[in-house]
Amino acid sequence: MRAFLKKFSLVFTAGCIGGYINRLAVLIYLKLKLHEALDLEFVPEFSELFIYTGIVWGGIWGILFLIPFMRKSVWLRGLIYGVPPSLVMLFIVFPYWYGTEMMALDLGIMIIPAVFVFNFIWGIASAAWLWLIDAE
Repeated sequence: MRAFLKKFSLVFTAGCIGGYINRLAVLIYLKLKLHEALDLEFVPEFSELFIYTGIVWGGIWGILFLIPFMRKSVWLRGLIYGVPPSLVMLFIVFPYWYGTEMMALDLGIMIIPAVFVFNFIWGIASAAWLWLIDAE
């Protein structure tokens, strides 16, 4: 039980760190006004709540790293584990929290790759943290 709790706390922490890195990437994205270049109508309000929710949900999604899958490839594992939160964002969060169409296509066609890129950043940062602390 103790070993499981240790592993659980490590993957949760890795997910939180990935969430923080994800929010830094969003901040850079907003500062560079890339949403205008991509013709996206969705601009998240960068606030303390936005940062907090990204970190907490990053930790919750970090639980995926308990699944013993692709441990030899940090990058591929991070990319693959970035897919489920992307799908939840496109099929649940945007339609039910923001009132968009399914997959948020009314916000611009580039919303789909943008969501995947930001979640890939989360996945890679989380996987890299686990690799750095040699938790795998």
